[in-house]
Amino acid sequence: MLDRQDALRPGTVLEGYRFEHILGAGGFGITYYATEELLERAVAIKEFLPNGVAHREKDGQTVRPLSSSVARDFAWGLGRFRDEARTLVAFTHPNIVPVLRYFEANGTGYLVMAFEKGQSLGQLLHPDKTLDEEEIREIAFPLLDGLKAIHARGFLHRDIKPDNIFIREDGTPVLLDFGAARQAITQRSRSLTAIVTPGYAPAEQYESSGEQGAWSDVYALGGVLYRCAVGERPLEAPARMAAHYRGRTDPMRPACQAAAGRMSPVILAAIDAALAVDGQARPQTADAFAALLRGEVAPTAATAAPRATPRAVGRPETSTIVVGESSAATRRASRRAKWPWAVAAAVVLMLMGGGYYGYAEYRARQEHAAVIKRQVDDHVAKARAAMTDGRFDEADRHLDDAGKIDSASPELATARKSLVDAREQAAAEARRRAAEAERKAKEEAARRKAEEDRRKADEAKRRAEEDAKRRAEDERRRAEEDARRKSDEDAKRRGDEAAARRAAELAEGVRQRIRDARTALGARRHLDAKRTADTARAAADLAVSAHPNSAEAAAAQREARALQEEVRSAMAEYRAALLTRARQALEAKRLDEAKRAIDEAEQLEPGADIAALRRDHAAALERSTGDDAGANSAQRLVREFLRKVNAREPENGFCSTTGWPRGSPAIYVQWLESAVVGSTKINTFKSGADCQYDRVTAVSYRAGRKCVRYVWSACQRGKNCGRGTAEACKQPGGNWDTKN
Repeated sequence: MLDRQDALRPGTVLEGYRFEHILGAGGFGITYYATEELLERAVAIKEFLPNGVAHREKDGQTVRPLSSSVARDFAWGLGRFRDEARTLVAFTHPNIVPVLRYFEANGTGYLVMAFEKGQSLGQLLHPDKTLDEEEIREIAFPLLDGLKAIHARGFLHRDIKPDNIFIREDGTPVLLDFGAARQAITQRSRSLTAIVTPGYAPAEQYESSGEQGAWSDVYALGGVLYRCAVGERPLEAPARMAAHYRGRTDPMRPACQAAAGRMSPVILAAIDAALAVDGQARPQTADAFAALLRGEVAPTAATAAPRATPRAVGRPETSTIVVGESSAATRRASRRAKWPWAVAAAVVLMLMGGGYYGYAEYRARQEHAAVIKRQVDDHVAKARAAMTDGRFDEADRHLDDAGKIDSASPELATARKSLVDAREQAAAEARRRAAEAERKAKEEAARRKAEEDRRKADEAKRRAEEDAKRRAEDERRRAEEDARRKSDEDAKRRGDEAAARRAAELAEGVRQRIRDARTALGARRHLDAKRTADTARAAADLAVSAHPNSAEAAAAQREARALQEEVRSAMAEYRAALLTRARQALEAKRLDEAKRAIDEAEQLEPGADIAALRRDHAAALERSTGDDAGANSAQRLVREFLRKVNAREPENGFCSTTGWPRGSPAIYVQWLESAVVGSTKINTFKSGADCQYDRVTAVSYRAGRKCVRYVWSACQRGKNCGRGTAEACKQPGGNWDTKN
């Protein structure tokens, strides 16, 4: 897609047309692809925007002349663009691009054309492609027919080149982009030089006052056909003109040499005639060029036809282009030179014919002859048109009608000869086409056979490759399965070995712990023995679960179980001995020894018997201190509190060991027993003042106020209690929160 900074933005809507993107751009305007919103129809819109004369404003819409000095040139060129549009809108031909409408906006003009699908001849020929003779004919004759219609209306194209010839999808050519307005503004504006297309523009278009006519378009179309036949663009006209005036050989190779052998000499000679440097040496009309291409006339006869005087679209009255005579002065001089002879001829006729009546009879015969000639020419023209379309029988009928009118007409004889030649050429062409069709059919059959053979070979190769691939895949899969099976077996073997090693290691660890437990039992470290026995049992269970089939692990498990039973039995026996010792110590009033025995027995296993002994110990302790003269109610209160703490019998109050020395309640009892009666510590409990190590008073213990962050089980271990109810104190691990 093309891009130009000064183009209309995509999406711009003007007069119901939505501009989408750029199709092409040149020195005199931009052509856009657009959509007619009402009909959803694709169109091509050409915007008049000549470089060097006008530019687009910053608003992205408005077009303005570059300066006041070129404003009149821009307005004049826009007028010619408008005239060209008016002409083309009213013109209809299948090989001329249809122009739908013209409108002005943004300070400039827009030409709306039908959007044709296909590609330009320039794209088709890129980079150096050539066409065969049949393809050239299919392009040349429709375009010549379109040019004939244009010239008949008195207009020229002026810019025929491969890029301005569009080939539709059905193969028919269309002539695009008339250059009349471009030529007009170039001639008028000094800001621009003549814009021509090298190789396709004739010499007269390089001159501001060069004599242009139908022969100018013939030259350009001849250049296009030269490019199609030879594969290269014709040499620029000025270089050829320079050689012509210097009497040198034309530097451009003629088509008859450059494309010799690739197509008929007739069409190549016609192309060379159309590319004559001298305008008078070319075919003077589109019909003359077409006749040359068909071989109906010789090149010299085609160039001898009288010149027509077509003009460019929107050609100004002041244009310096002159067609026909070289100048108006020459025509006036010619008329003055012919006037005396006309008078003398009239006098002679009057004398010879008996005056006025003789002259009138002469004029009548002349007019009758002119009518006869016109009728013959009309039939001959119709016959030639029928020949062009291959309707030879119809051409024969027209020529017979002309012969009935004037059998001696030289035009009739020439036409009859052309008909014979056309029939022969058509027959030859039919034979050529039949031979070509046969050749193409054979080539197509050979191509199809080769494709079928290649397809079969490819299919056989593909099947062989698939079979080989399938076999290789099967072998690879089997190898992978074997490798995976072996890997699984190796992994299982290694796993079994690792499990066996792990079981053996665990069994050995179990035996070591059993030995350690027996050693602890021998040293009466029953708790250590119990922990070691439990660890040995857990290790033995792990060894058995890791390798259930291991006899060594199973044996270790049995040994660990037996050890646990042995430890339990030893601990029960030792606990019973401790309880007996405690009772004996209580009876002997050895309260400290009794307390130590009770504590050690409780560590082995708490129970109701332990609680009973603690009550007995507390009572004995109270009795032993009841006779002490220094005892007072505060001391008894504390002792009762400690007794209830040790016996897990709290009252309404909260338990707290915050004020205790670090350690167990037993340590606190020892501290209290060692306190001096009447000391600060005892007095604080008595008076209800703050206790040492705590901010909870003795009164709070009695009143049941908060004791701070401890649980009952922690009170036994001398650790922090939490917040909870008094009822929670009765349950090991119960939390306190608020007063119950």
